[in-house]
This record gives sequence, C-alpha cells and structure tokens, in this order.
Amino acid sequence: MNYQDINQLTGKKLWLLNRGRINSDYKLTDNVNSYGRMYSDNSFIAKTYLETNNETILVLNSTIGDLSIKTPEGKVIGYFETNKIGLKLNDGFKANFNATSLFSSEYHWLDEHNNELIRIFGNDASQVVVTFISPISEIPHLSVLILVGIKTIFNRKELY
Repeated sequence: MNYQDINQLTGKKLWLLNRGRINSDYKLTDNVNSYGRMYSDNSFIAKTYLETNNETILVLNSTIGDLSIKTPEGKVIGYFETNKIGLKLNDGFKANFNATSLFSSEYHWLDEHNNELIRIFGNDASQVVVTFISPISEIPHLSVLILVGIKTIFNRKELY
C-alpha cells in the first residue's frame, strides 16, 4: 500500500484507527490521508510492525515491558526499557516516555534535554491520538517514537 510521507503532514494530530474487529491491524491517519499501518503477527514472540512510505520497523517484547527495536531483516537498531522508561537507539538518540500526570491516559516523549516531542493519548486500542508538540521536521526517529509509544500503552493496558 502507498502511504503519504509523514513529514508532509500539515496538521498536528494523527489517529490510530482499528481496521478490523478481530485482528490487530491499525491505520495511522489524519482522517484524510493514510500515513502508515501498524499490525501484529500472531506468532509466539509478540511482534508489532509499523509500515510507512519509506520504512518498516518492528518491536519485539523481549522481557516484561522491554522492547527490542529491529528492522524486518533482524538488525537491532535500539532498545526500550520500561523500568527506566528509556529509549536508546544505536545512533546515540535517547528519549523518555512517561505519563503526563498521575492516573493519566496521556503520555509524552521527552528528548534527553526534557523537550516535549510528542503526546500520545490512549485509553485503549480503540482510541489513540498522536499529537506533535515539536515541528515534525525536528522530531528524530518519528516512526520509532510512534510505534514504541503506542506499543507500550497497549502493553500496559494488557497488564491491568
């Protein structure tokens, strides 16, 4: 499928819409264009993919809550550790993901200088909104931040 380039998005929000009632297949959209697809394969190891117009990345649940971030070819590009709420990519990029306040369903990504990059609101898999706080062109590894953030929210909801 062809997707619009997420860097060409003129608005500040994207929605994750479930494309099927039974499976985990979601469309990343601004309600006009499609910017990607997030889906899980139902293998023994929980794998979640995000396809966009120029890349596909996947995350694997490596231990409870921790994620390994890879290319489809299996090359590890980074890790997300939930106990430290930290993302570390091989190129040196680091970011933190946490709730905006206690008992909140809204989370945000902060860079290593505590600048807010993205907010993700998610009650459950049927209601996820991604809001870009920084200009999209200034957010590094945008697809990774979206995928890991949403996957972390989904994992937390499964635990409760």
